[in-house]
Amino acid sequence: MPLNPQVKAEVIKNIIKYEKKINHFYLDSQGYVTTGVGHMIKNKQAATLLPMNKVVNNQPGPPATPLEKQKELKR
Repeated sequence: MPLNPQVKAEVIKNIIKYEKKINHFYLDSQGYVTTGVGHMIKNKQAATLLPMNKVVNNQPGPPATPLEKQKELKR
């Protein structure tokens, strides 16, 4: 059964509040590459589909290319 949109919005808000939203790739507690609010990146192809930007002077910069996203997964 799908969640009521208001309930879904509240759940997302609370997850961000307690879990934080991380706007770059990181390893979760199980060692999986993840971004956002626990969004696991299954493979390099999945990473290329995500809208991500380069960081310039600690601010969002121009969009990252698919190759740049894939290279970031190797770290």
